[in-house]
Amino acid sequence: MLIYRKVHEMIILILLIGILNIYDMLKNVNISILDIIQINEKNILYLFLITLFFFFIFFHSNLESKDFSLVFSMEFELILGLGLIGLYFILLSNDLLLFYLALELYSLSVYLLLFKNEIDKAKISILYFLLGSISSSFILLGIAILYNKSGSLDFYFILQNLDLISNYHKEGGIYVILGLILIILGILFKLGAAPFQYWVIRVYTQMDLKILVYQSIVPKIVYILLLSNIIYNINSFNINLVLLLLLFSSFLSLFIGPIGGITHGVNQFKTIIAYSSILHVGYLLLGLVSNYFCEAVYLNIFQYLFIYGLNTFQFLLAFVFIQSFFKKRDLNLNMPLIFFFFLISIFSFIGLPPFAGFYAKLNIIINCYNTNNILLQIIAIIFILFSTLIAAFLYLK
Repeated sequence: MLIYRKVHEMIILILLIGILNIYDMLKNVNISILDIIQINEKNILYLFLITLFFFFIFFHSNLESKDFSLVFSMEFELILGLGLIGLYFILLSNDLLLFYLALELYSLSVYLLLFKNEIDKAKISILYFLLGSISSSFILLGIAILYNKSGSLDFYFILQNLDLISNYHKEGGIYVILGLILIILGILFKLGAAPFQYWVIRVYTQMDLKILVYQSIVPKIVYILLLSNIIYNINSFNINLVLLLLLFSSFLSLFIGPIGGITHGVNQFKTIIAYSSILHVGYLLLGLVSNYFCEAVYLNIFQYLFIYGLNTFQFLLAFVFIQSFFKKRDLNLNMPLIFFFFLISIFSFIGLPPFAGFYAKLNIIINCYNTNNILLQIIAIIFILFSTLIAAFLYLK
């Protein structure tokens, strides 16, 4: 098993180096392989981010997982590998059928990682499976509608020709938009955005810490990039309907995230992480919409995801060290230094200057201001300030 794990670690390192080389080669180049896989600079950059966090979470972290039955088994490594392959194909797929199969491959790996041989944990695993199946059904129904009206499974071709497809069918134009909305709702459900956030609290609080970090960071990168690709490829007047849906979900997440954390057990660490996840999804969705209006580059969202991932990883790692100190009284740990890094991650989560989280939120505020839409400027900034103030109380307490 140790040899197998070393091989797995070496493969991930080779992947990281290879992705960096591919990124350097593919600047300003877009390559399509058999019209079902699209490789460009943006996709490769996000692939690198996914692989980087995957490597640090599972191979170079001290998160304890002794109660997780698969952690030191070959099956665990195989499940992780299949999940990573699923994430890769979700990002690169241009074909709706391949996208759905990759999505289910990743989802099934998470269901298996969550399962434990205990009644309560088994119940949560089954609940997650049922809820995930509902969101997958939304996505599959949306894909079926789009295929029925367009006759194509090329996702980006459909997005860029929505007006043409709608005009061709005349009365069927509403169904084309309905199919797209169903896919977006399914992605928001899997992302844990409000008003579909209830499963996040139930599931996250029962997860093993290592799986919690994985689920808090890696899938968000994939789903946010998916929504970004949908927004930037739609060539239709109905884009406003999609943007309004994302704005509504964003504002609701910014409201529910900090308020829910306070009202549902501020002293429970995993509950705080769950509501924090909802809150940051709200910021990310708002960043997507504001980026579209002011025509900003995608690197703003990439920067936020990178900072959020590092903060979450550092936050949980420091918590585990502190927990280990109080349980085992490990005198080898430098507790003042650990508490210092713990506070840095908290201040960064809140968004206080001069910490990294401040600059991530500042980019979103600047983009909202540059939209030249007075209503969006006022409402977005009010929600950002409100959520930041409440979140500050939540994290500090």
